[in-house]
Amino acid sequence: MTRILCGKAGALLGAVLFLGGCQALDLGGEPGPYDGRWVGRFTLSIGEKRCLRRINMSAEVVNGRMSGSVEEGKSIIRYSGRVDDDGNLVRGQFIQREYGNEGVMEGTFTQINGSGTWQNKRCQGKWTLRRVSTGQS
Repeated sequence: MTRILCGKAGALLGAVLFLGGCQALDLGGEPGPYDGRWVGRFTLSIGEKRCLRRINMSAEVVNGRMSGSVEEGKSIIRYSGRVDDDGNLVRGQFIQREYGNEGVMEGTFTQINGSGTWQNKRCQGKWTLRRVSTGQS
């Protein structure tokens, strides 16, 4: 007896069979010269009393895309951006949704360190990172 699958089950099985013979594509971009794991801190230069004063941070750079997050009390700060081939942080940003804080990050990376500034409506400061591993396997 032959069964024909229709609807969602048939579409899912067809996709699995089709993709089973295909090679996976990595759409994340090419590995960048600054790929790896980085650790450091945010520090405050100027700001209100409720601005973060000093907080440790870590970040991953994969295919030139930087991302990371850190918990501060009950809050999570997420940051992201792109590191171009010259080491410039492009479209750097951070978000702390619990307090409505959103801001920008600027800076540069070398093969060993990264540093720059961050700023939102109420606060501004500096960030520094040190590379602890490369993105190579």
